[in-house]
Amino acid sequence: MVAKEVPGLKIHVCSLVAFDSPAGKPWMPVYIHSKLMIVDDVYTTHGSANINTRSMMVDSELNICHEHPEFSQPLRRRLWDLPPGVRIVVASPVFPKKA
Repeated sequence: MVAKEVPGLKIHVCSLVAFDSPAGKPWMPVYIHSKLMIVDDVYTTHGSANINTRSMMVDSELNICHEHPEFSQPLRRRLWDLPPGVRIVVASPVFPKKA
């Protein structure tokens, strides 16, 4: 992978494993089925990618990522204020469950 500067485009390609890691080098496997990650009330990533190796390295995914504490901290506080067991539903299923 070669870094290429594109005027006006600011993105980071992120992975749980460095692209230049030597083959066979051991690393800790993880599986997190989350679509949202907030780090230190500053960095947020949210989208179709799970926070796991397959989504970050193999699958075609799209996330919005940013470093804006004025957005990240209120989002984290709002989510943590939800009572246990409450699920946030943002859209109806495309294919309804069959009876």
